[in-house]
Amino acid sequence: MSGSSTKKLSKFSPNGLLMLFVVAITLVFGGTSMLVVSSQTRQSIEQLQDGNGAFELESARIFIEQYLEVAEDRIVLASQNPLLADALAEKDKANLTYLLDRYRGSNQPILFAARDIDGQIQYEDTFRHPASVQEAVIFEAMANATTDERIVYLLHDDTSHICLKLFMPVKREGQFVGMLYGEVPVDYDEFFGSFINGRERWYELSQDSVGDIIKAEDLDDHYYQHVEHNSTDKSVGSWHTESVNLTKGGLVLTQGLSQSFVNQQIAGIQNDLVKSLLVVVFISSLLVAYLGKKLFINPHYQLERSKRELEDSNQQLSDKERESDLLATVVRATKDSVVITDSNGKIEWVNKAFETMTGYSLDSIVGRSPGSFLQGDGTDPETVGQLNQAIKKGVQHKAEILNYTIDGQPYWVEIDIMPLVNEEGVVERYIAIERDVTELKRLVKEQADATSAANSANEAKSKFLATMSHEIRTPMNGLLGLLQMLEEDIENQEQKKVVSLALGSGEHLVSILNDILDLAKIESDALVLDVQPFKMDDVVNPVMSTYQTLCSEKGLQFVFNNYCPEHSVYSGDSVRIRQVVLNLVGNALKFTEEGAIHVVIEQIAGGKAQFSIKDTGIGIPKDRIETIFDEFEQAEISTNRKYGGTGLGLAICYRLTKLMNGTLEVTSEEGVGSCFTFTIPLPMMMSNSRSTTEHSGVMDFSNYRALVADDNNMNRIIAKGFLDKLGIENETCSNGKEAIELLETGHFNLLIIDNHMPELSGVEAVKQIRDSGIDNLIIFGWTADIMQKSTRSFIEAGADEVLAKPLIKKDLTDALIHYAEKLEVVEKV
Repeated sequence: MSGSSTKKLSKFSPNGLLMLFVVAITLVFGGTSMLVVSSQTRQSIEQLQDGNGAFELESARIFIEQYLEVAEDRIVLASQNPLLADALAEKDKANLTYLLDRYRGSNQPILFAARDIDGQIQYEDTFRHPASVQEAVIFEAMANATTDERIVYLLHDDTSHICLKLFMPVKREGQFVGMLYGEVPVDYDEFFGSFINGRERWYELSQDSVGDIIKAEDLDDHYYQHVEHNSTDKSVGSWHTESVNLTKGGLVLTQGLSQSFVNQQIAGIQNDLVKSLLVVVFISSLLVAYLGKKLFINPHYQLERSKRELEDSNQQLSDKERESDLLATVVRATKDSVVITDSNGKIEWVNKAFETMTGYSLDSIVGRSPGSFLQGDGTDPETVGQLNQAIKKGVQHKAEILNYTIDGQPYWVEIDIMPLVNEEGVVERYIAIERDVTELKRLVKEQADATSAANSANEAKSKFLATMSHEIRTPMNGLLGLLQMLEEDIENQEQKKVVSLALGSGEHLVSILNDILDLAKIESDALVLDVQPFKMDDVVNPVMSTYQTLCSEKGLQFVFNNYCPEHSVYSGDSVRIRQVVLNLVGNALKFTEEGAIHVVIEQIAGGKAQFSIKDTGIGIPKDRIETIFDEFEQAEISTNRKYGGTGLGLAICYRLTKLMNGTLEVTSEEGVGSCFTFTIPLPMMMSNSRSTTEHSGVMDFSNYRALVADDNNMNRIIAKGFLDKLGIENETCSNGKEAIELLETGHFNLLIIDNHMPELSGVEAVKQIRDSGIDNLIIFGWTADIMQKSTRSFIEAGADEVLAKPLIKKDLTDALIHYAEKLEVVEKV
């Protein structure tokens, strides 16, 4: 370096020289990096754009060909229909209209036209493009059999709408009787909406020729210019184009990509990278400057720093002395007792709170172990051992322990023992902080006793309800079973009416039992939702079938609007949803004398469904609305006398809705009517393509061979009576052991078995049957104990279905229909 340069540099301070060096390195590194980044960015983006464009073009080609295949299939199927050929040959326009409507489609509609053998139009939809010269040429070629084309395509764009026409000859017994053709729209925005942008890219269809009939030079001018791109310069210099031939109709799909758009992308990414590079270079420069100054410029600062640290240490020492004095004051004044011992656990100091709590003075206990005078007969030896082990190991320990005062009075303390170690890690002392928790222990014990008593009462209530339900349902099974059979057998209408009334009363009693049990299960958290896929018809149909006739008999209009998408599948407990709807509609029917009941089901935002039940009934007084969802609550005492009911229905609806994380609300005006609305989360699932088979008419159950096991003779009579009326051969037995022995004969493919039976219960019998490898036997559990625990026990043992007592014939019939396809036919006895 020359002398002049050295003199110039000597003018700079060490900090200035460092900054000059950092700036020079930054400029060299930054410039080089920008050149490399610019080149690599352009190359990478162009390669990525080429690959992406080819993928999009191929995706567009596949989509259009699939679109055309759907239209082609409809044209081919229609042209090959013998009935359509007959209608065209006989110029039966009415039949042509009927037949072509069947092939029109809804998701991808197609317009049709048909010419007879004379070229006359016998059927024609309103086409976007009228007949052209090429259509006449195509007709002549097909009529004269001069083309081998299976189907002919013709692209039109001579109006503001672009479309493709598909032509197909119609033959009857091998003879040409006319031509069928259809028109499908070509909407680029609908096809490639996510790809098309007037400033970035476009797609176009063109046609080289129409098979072997019309060549490219004879076609109309149909090169398509998208209306959104009319102002776009599509010259080769500004657009990069790629074309691909379609496999149908001589069609060509062209993609245009704006070169200026690619350049904008490159420029944008280059700008972002340059900005990022500048940030990196700037941070790196700061780091280099910092390290240079730290390591080379200011070593003498260390001495100044040490001086300041010494001054700070002196200040900290002074602060710690003041802090120690303050802590000593706090320890002496705190209400928690504080005990300080030496490393061997001998007391050195206690505060005033310890003396007050125990009655021992400091002078009387110095040098003694706290446990030697504080612990007594009631002190837990295990807790004492844990404290001693913690002291031996020199670790912190927390515990609750029973101590005794100087007068022998017991008290509970929460103790926290902590070791105090020196710089070498050796324990010098222990400090124990003790808090009196005697009152807290008493409150906790009282709470535990109260909780235990409440749980015991709740269990006793649930057990009582389950027992009473079982005991009532068993005779009710016989009563309702006989009434159902009598209702079917009696022909005298007056007698049938009396039996129907008795049957209705019995079913009402069972409904009350169900309400009470549901409420008990909800209160004891024993009710578990059974979330399964279902269709909204599973809710709608039972409500319609139950209340349509009842409303008509009462002179009420029953309107049911289901606005949920048809065939949609939801995830939820359809049984409980249906129960809420049935209860609310039944409530509306009970309190409505004239007018209408209107039910609306609809989807709302957030994956929820809303159910509204509106009536023109008596309404609810304003002062009773807040309590209308309480148990055994009705709007007025006189209401119960006039309309009946337990007042449980709305309470159960409210609890079930809450269990489903939903809400139930009511608006009402006395004398005008009420509207109950409940909203629940109800996510929609993917629609199942399999449709539910509807069974109607008289079902044939003759393939069933049933064995009924129940220790109650009346229950066996009822089950046998139902099965006889359904045409099912059956036998009965009185316990699970007999059932297993009879099943060994192999003459049965259905077992209906009670739960509580002597010798071998139903659940145990089912488990033994399944464990023995018998999987093809359909098993219906049958129980009067309908708590979910019993039902779950039957299912877990291997039962296919669980029927409740009293047995309703429709429930039995529905179960038999459901499992009919699974049934394995056995030989008759």
